[in-house]
Amino acid sequence: MTQTLPGSVDAPQGLPGTAAKAKRPPKALLLLPIAVVLAGISYGIWRLLPHAGSGVLRLSGRIEVYETQIGVKRTGRVESVAVREGAAVKRGQLLMKLDDSNDQLLQDQLRGAAARVLNAQQEAEQARSTIVGAQSAIAEIDSQIQEAELNVQQSQGDTDGRVNQSRSQVATAKAQLAQAVAQAKQSEAQQKLAALNQERYASLVKEGAINQQQFDQTEAAFYTAQADYQAKLAGIEAARQQLSATQGGLTQTESSSLNPTIRNTQVAALVQKREQSQAQLRVAIAQLRAAEARIKDAESARQQVLTQIKDSKQDLNVVSPLDGIVTARSVEPGAVVDSQAKLLTLIDPKTVYLRGFLPQGDIGNVRVGQTVRVYLDSATDKPIAGTVISIDPQASFTPENIYFQKDRVKQVVGVRIGVENPDGCNNPANPYAAEGLPCAKQGMPADADIVLAR
Repeated sequence: MTQTLPGSVDAPQGLPGTAAKAKRPPKALLLLPIAVVLAGISYGIWRLLPHAGSGVLRLSGRIEVYETQIGVKRTGRVESVAVREGAAVKRGQLLMKLDDSNDQLLQDQLRGAAARVLNAQQEAEQARSTIVGAQSAIAEIDSQIQEAELNVQQSQGDTDGRVNQSRSQVATAKAQLAQAVAQAKQSEAQQKLAALNQERYASLVKEGAINQQQFDQTEAAFYTAQADYQAKLAGIEAARQQLSATQGGLTQTESSSLNPTIRNTQVAALVQKREQSQAQLRVAIAQLRAAEARIKDAESARQQVLTQIKDSKQDLNVVSPLDGIVTARSVEPGAVVDSQAKLLTLIDPKTVYLRGFLPQGDIGNVRVGQTVRVYLDSATDKPIAGTVISIDPQASFTPENIYFQKDRVKQVVGVRIGVENPDGCNNPANPYAAEGLPCAKQGMPADADIVLAR
């Protein structure tokens, strides 16, 4: 019996061996997936390794953003928080508000400062009134002193004149008295003579030597002489009284010579009064200056409190310093916070950058401002434009993230690459959306080719 081997061409159709041989794929097709995998691995390794010879340096890293920590300027209780994580905010938008109940102390301070200003102003006005009164009193006293000094001079002249006049009157009275005494003596002599004649004529009448008429004439002459003598005695008495009166007037006039001294005393009293008014004026001026200084201090304190109240009201409202996105919120309404607390975290998605590391031997070829092509895992065939914005001033032994085992013992230098990311890729109208370019987000891994200068 003839056997036909399974692999023979003469094998009848329909046998199992024949069918299996017909369905077996070629070896080239079996090697194709392996080749694709190896090619991908090779491409990945090629992408990860620097290519100095090709004019670029390759590095890998992570997309990062600049974070802005939001806090408050003073201690207070949170009244409301307007945003949560993921919210987009605009510059100047209200983020949170503090309770203003703690501003009562500032209001009390403001009222106290205003009261001090008013009190100092009243003291200043009172001092000004005192100054005006003292100046008026001094002017009036000066006028009185001038008048008193003139009165002293006039009184001195008047007193001297009256004394001289009284002395003249006394002298006249003495002369009149002397004259009256002389006349009285003369009249007395005539009286005595008339008395003798009367006695003699009385004897002659009795003897008939003379007639009665002659005797009567002699007797009449006696009576006349007697009356004249009595009149002269009365004149002496009158002259004495006149002399006494003029002497009294002289004494009174001489005593009035003390008037200038009295008036000088009045002048001295007025001078002392003026000095007191001047002292009062100096005190009032000092009080005015002190009150004006207190007004200035109180007004300054008031303005400071007003500024604090204004700043406090501004501090109550916490607004966004930039256009960005809220990434963290660590506060709720009702919480009491201070100026050290970090309450919200904002980022600006337009200011993203790639943080990566280069070996120390390659960093000498890198300069700030060099052009960079950034590749994201979501679109490795569409690079994003970038620029080297900073290079660390010193190398480190261990980078922040280890990508290769061989790099663990090498020194590396950190590099920051600014990535173009207009509007944070949140605006559908931006050029990246139109061109279909990928958007860089915080935390994304990324590769970059630094274009070296030739």
